[in-house]
Amino acid sequence: MENKSIGQIFKDSFKKSFFSGLWSCLKWSFILTLISLGLFLLVFRFEPETIKKYIKDPKDLQFYNDLRKKNGWDK
Repeated sequence: MENKSIGQIFKDSFKKSFFSGLWSCLKWSFILTLISLGLFLLVFRFEPETIKKYIKDPKDLQFYNDLRKKNGWDK
């Protein structure tokens, strides 16, 4: 076993904990992003009245209606 100074031990520990914490943060942000996207897509797919209430531009509303018809969501 090699002899390490207190400073070296602290430095190694800091590096390990920093990258471990960074990885954990990235992992959880990715998971929360997927959950948010999934909820948005559920509302987009199954709650057309909710979406239509917030679309103000008639062209965008027509695009949304055409998209629903094209994908067969209004059956």
